Amino acid sequence: MRKVLAILDKLILALLIIILSAMLVVGTMQVIWRYVLEESLSWSEELMRFLYVWATMLGVGAAIRRKSMACIDSFLDFIGTKSRFGQKVLHGIAMAVQIFVFGLLIFYGYQFTVRAMGQHSPAMGLAMFYVYAAFPLGGAIGMLYTLEELYDTFIPKPNQTSLEG
Repeated sequence: MRKVLAILDKLILALLIIILSAMLVVGTMQVIWRYVLEESLSWSEELMRFLYVWATMLGVGAAIRRKSMACIDSFLDFIGTKSRFGQKVLHGIAMAVQIFVFGLLIFYGYQFTVRAMGQHSPAMGLAMFYVYAAFPLGGAIGMLYTLEELYDTFIPKPNQTSLEG
């Protein structure tokens, strides 16, 4: 399973590089067209907004995998100096909240995606299904990586004996 998650992680990073590169190119084109050619690209802002949505949803999973999500470490560090078990309990609560939020994102994201099947974006004519699909997919990736972290945190390794560590 670790190999599958590692391959998925590399795929997500490659997609993020492509998305962010496309955003850079389209943003630069918009500036050149607007200020040098004194015209505006009708589709560029819309495309950048859609790419930003995808980058955010894919980036959440990448951040969880690298344990680089924004959090308040001072409280956990303080609790950790007093009780390693207390720190693990708080970490478990935080992961449970993450799983709940990702579950909501999957459930409602799927509903929005299905509802958007007949809609098209105004400037590009892109099916909104492709934009809204980022939400359940991002939620699923985030949940998958949170479950991996939960497993790594709470399932004892062969050389560990308890949560007291």
